[in-house]
Amino acid sequence: MENQPLIRRSAVAVADTLVQWPRLYKTMVMVLMDMGLMIFASCLALYVRLGTFDIFGRPLLTIILAALMLFVPLFFALGIYRSVNRFSGVRAIMELGRAVLLFGAALAIFFAASRIDNVPRTISIILPIIYFVMAAGART
Repeated sequence: MENQPLIRRSAVAVADTLVQWPRLYKTMVMVLMDMGLMIFASCLALYVRLGTFDIFGRPLLTIILAALMLFVPLFFALGIYRSVNRFSGVRAIMELGRAVLLFGAALAIFFAASRIDNVPRTISIILPIIYFVMAAGART
């Protein structure tokens, strides 16, 4: 192990430490990581749709709040964090895809029903696609 570069040894040490953590801690890390990805995906989706980036604008904050309030309970209800903790692979990515599809539908219903000003309805299509690519990439 001494012949490996420092960054590789550090990564292995971190991975060995994380493996020893209780399931609750690992799940909390995954949820926080997914929340960060969702926030970044929301920013990116609004930029893709509007072509401008206003980090403190009301539409972005509304999208982030709605996305976080919808996806966290939905992902827990669908067992996304339970299955990803056990294994990673095609089955986990398929389950993630199903959850993201349901999240997109819930987001579309929410924005269609609430009719919030200055929030494009196409965000409910763009955001889940961007989030899925990011989350699937992080899990592989």
